[in-house]
Amino acid sequence: AYVLKGGCILSIPQIIFGIICVFLKKNYNGMPIYMDILVLPDLAVSHPFLYMCMIAANTFLCGCVCASLGLGIFMFQKNKYIAFCIPFLYYLFSGIVLIRWMPNLSLTLLYDINTGGVVGMAKRYLYAAIIFAIGGILFHTGCQKEADFCYGRS
Repeated sequence: AYVLKGGCILSIPQIIFGIICVFLKKNYNGMPIYMDILVLPDLAVSHPFLYMCMIAANTFLCGCVCASLGLGIFMFQKNKYIAFCIPFLYYLFSGIVLIRWMPNLSLTLLYDINTGGVVGMAKRYLYAAIIFAIGGILFHTGCQKEADFCYGRS
């Protein structure tokens, strides 16, 4: 449930923004907003709502990945604020430092759908699966140490 909440927290505002953009069809200086789209630009122009749903699904996935990492960290650090902040701090660190030296390890690649063509969609989702697995392994390891906490036993 925690991972699904992380996905929903990020994707619901994305969906609302997408609906607003689709209905308003904003143009800037006579140029359509679709000019910056690198991945599936034809789909964005012909079916903008479908494209926004695809972006929202990607954002949902990224929220799930970061929430799983936070949940795994929480099992070792019981302060919920630190467990909440560490994935966010990793996102900032990866966007500032890792993007320069190891761009394939940057979380910003997961969130930005336009980088899929540059990095490759398979690498993006493999990286997401690795981070998700790290969060799951951390959670499982923490649950083995504190079975009462994880399974609600008193």
